[in-house]
Amino acid sequence: MAKDGASKYRMISRIGLNHPQANNYISFLLQHGHIEPWLDGDGKRKYLLTNKGKKLDFLLTIVQNELAGLFPPPDSISRLQSSHH
Repeated sequence: MAKDGASKYRMISRIGLNHPQANNYISFLLQHGHIEPWLDGDGKRKYLLTNKGKKLDFLLTIVQNELAGLFPPPDSISRLQSSHH
């Protein structure tokens, strides 16, 4: 999430969620204190990471990096499937 916050649309497009998924995602993060809403200078609602959210982001990045070699990238899976046909 950007330092100046992120709108729901930005989160949807960056993470690849649909609107219902985004609503669940945002509700979960709000309820658990990982993000907080605020209005920018134009009155648009954005969400900022809290300190708790920054810690979660840091920990998830560590886990993601540790597991990076466990799963092949999606494009290599499709190449494997097409080479067996």
